[in-house]
Order: sequence, then structure tokens, then C-alpha cells
Amino acid sequence: MRNALHARLFLRYAKADWWTSAPLSPSGLSAVDEARLKCQRRAHTVSADDMVAQLSFGFWVSLLSSGAGYDRHLWVPTLHRAFPCYSGSRKNLHENFLTMVLFRNRIMHHEPIHHRDLLADHRKVYQLFGYLSPDAVKCALALDRVATVLARRGDVYNGVKPSSF
Repeated sequence: MRNALHARLFLRYAKADWWTSAPLSPSGLSAVDEARLKCQRRAHTVSADDMVAQLSFGFWVSLLSSGAGYDRHLWVPTLHRAFPCYSGSRKNLHENFLTMVLFRNRIMHHEPIHHRDLLADHRKVYQLFGYLSPDAVKCALALDRVATVLARRGDVYNGVKPSSF
């Protein structure tokens, strides 16, 4: 998603550092400044690629929100093209990606997720991924073990089968 949004914004503003021209909200500008500082601590020069990689998943998802006029200034003229296989509303797409940000944050902060419907989360990840590229979904599914792991979790939890990790 990050790369798709970046590519569209690059085209719209005709510059790799589109964030210097895009009408970002105060929190968006703050996220850009924070990313720039982190990049500068690691290197003397900061490329657009460095910035794109440093900006958080939450930042990218925020670009799909209606805040700061993003609906009118970013979604309508540009960002909807990053999702060639999506035909719903920007609001629904944003809400679904925001759910994934919260899910990702739980995982990355080692918070419990065992109570969630992980198969539903898994389906949602692929649904959102499919809006960007159905071909990439096919490639990812060929390597995916999540359904297999989830199917075994009861037996592993009960000590019937060993963990495969």
C-alpha cells in the first residue's frame, strides 16, 4: 500500500518528495518531520526512498482519511488509483486499513491476539492486498501458512501436537 500511494503521489506532484508540496495535516507534517529526523540520524543525506520507508503504516493509512481535506485533495484526484481493484467508498477502505493498523500494532507490541477471529483478520489482509494487486495475492498465498497454523493451534495448545516454531 505504501509503495502504491507513494507512486501515485509522485506522479501527482511530479517529485519524489511529494510531501513537501502535498496539503498534509499538522499531524501528517509532524510525521514527516519525525521520519526525516530519524533518517538524518542514520545518514548525512536523506533520499525520498529513505523517507518512504521510514514513514509509519499509520501515516500511510491516514492519507486515506477525510481529515485535512484528504478526501478532496488526495483521494479523489489521485489516491483512489492506487487501488485499481477497489470500487467502494474511501471511508470504508480507510476504516478497514485502520483496523489493520491496530491489529499490526497489537502484534508488534506483543499484546494478546488469541481472542480475535484470526481467520477473519487473515481474510481482511488478503482482501485489502487484493485491492492493490490480485497477482501479488496469488504469489503470497502460495507461501502462506497462516490457515495451517491456525488449524493446528487447538492441538498445540492442548499438547496433542508440538509447535512447529
